[in-house]
Amino acid sequence: MTFYDAFTGMPRYNFVHTLDSRGNPDTIPVDPLGKYNLVVHTTPEVEKKDIELTAGTHNYIAVDAAQGSLLLQMNGFNEYQKLQAIVRKSGEMKTLYAHAFDEEKKYLVGKYDLEILTLPRILLPGVNIAQSNVTKIMIPQPGVAAIGMGIKGYGTIFVEKGDFLEKVTDLNVNSVRESIVLQPGSYKLVFRPLNARLSIYTKEISFTITSGQTTQVKF
Repeated sequence: MTFYDAFTGMPRYNFVHTLDSRGNPDTIPVDPLGKYNLVVHTTPEVEKKDIELTAGTHNYIAVDAAQGSLLLQMNGFNEYQKLQAIVRKSGEMKTLYAHAFDEEKKYLVGKYDLEILTLPRILLPGVNIAQSNVTKIMIPQPGVAAIGMGIKGYGTIFVEKGDFLEKVTDLNVNSVRESIVLQPGSYKLVFRPLNARLSIYTKEISFTITSGQTTQVKF
């Protein structure tokens, strides 16, 4: 937590809060002169303004900062490199934290929107964090698409959602082979050779990704 001078805006004290040997909130010494703004560095942060202290006595500063924990895990081997999820307060766009998989982290109680940076991304709105509980989120193990084009070109992978195609990622235009980690589902690869000057040379192929398996995709 940080105590700021309410008049100048300058930080006066930094403390890491703890409980004493009896399990009570720790007592900390601060100058009673002036007013303070307090920022508690939880996730998200909590602020309390215009705190006035009385000299020579214990002053109690109440801050509503109940917390629970979030744990993200993969149901099987994680093929991704440093997989993370963007955590936001529910209904807001500001990023609070980039939460790594297998990391257990505390958040204020409430609802959060998660955007897991898989391919395609997994959106989990309204995840509830309850006080003193661990909310565990388990996602399916991905598979791998081993793609062989045989020639350089422009390629894009789409995930099939009913009759709608949602773009997932572009292929490397300078490569003829790629291995791409994808979540289980049905996909379509659309490809046009680099030197082809007519759109009619566009090719497409559908394929399915299964958890823990490699799918060969070749034209």
